[in-house]
Amino acid sequence: MFELFIWDLDNTVIGSSRLLWGAFQWVAERFAGRPMTPQDIVGLYGPPEDVVIEQIVGQEEKRTRPCGHSTSSTSKNTIAS
Repeated sequence: MFELFIWDLDNTVIGSSRLLWGAFQWVAERFAGRPMTPQDIVGLYGPPEDVVIEQIVGQEEKRTRPCGHSTSSTSKNTIAS
């Protein structure tokens, strides 16, 4: 009998790529002012998400700007799919 099960749900049982890609696109558009292509996003695979976010928006931007803040009066607080 097994005492512990370890299961990788991410894209094994749960198709989370669309959510992840949408989140990266939202962050890039909102905080870096640019869109990301699927190739851009795939190029960021590997490091943890906090490192990837820093690569998208820059270290200083990541440290100084809270998520609720926007530099654009037309920005929305929702993730577009």
